[in-house]
Amino acid sequence: MALLTVQQISKTGLLPTYAVASASDTFVGDEHTYIEVINSGIADTIVTVDAKQNCSQGYDHNCVVTIPAGYRRKIGIFESWLFNDSSGIITITFSVITSVTVGVFKI
Repeated sequence: MALLTVQQISKTGLLPTYAVASASDTFVGDEHTYIEVINSGIADTIVTVDAKQNCSQGYDHNCVVTIPAGYRRKIGIFESWLFNDSSGIITITFSVITSVTVGVFKI
């Protein structure tokens, strides 16, 4: 498990960096943060962003996204009240990590 660095997007531009995905990674997130996952492998990967709270109707709304082999997805934003733990950390898991990279970005 790795704590991923949040990269701030600015008017002058950003040269993004991506980390090799672990089975479970974390980042400090809020309503202005999203992740980008690049699946360069030969198998689909399922990305799950763990909801820490249930909604007002009592349901657990994990964010679950399938990324086909050879594709990338931008996923987010993540409401703090729903996805952050008590330390402000968001947890993401990957079903397949071979040739999968992830970056965290804040607008």
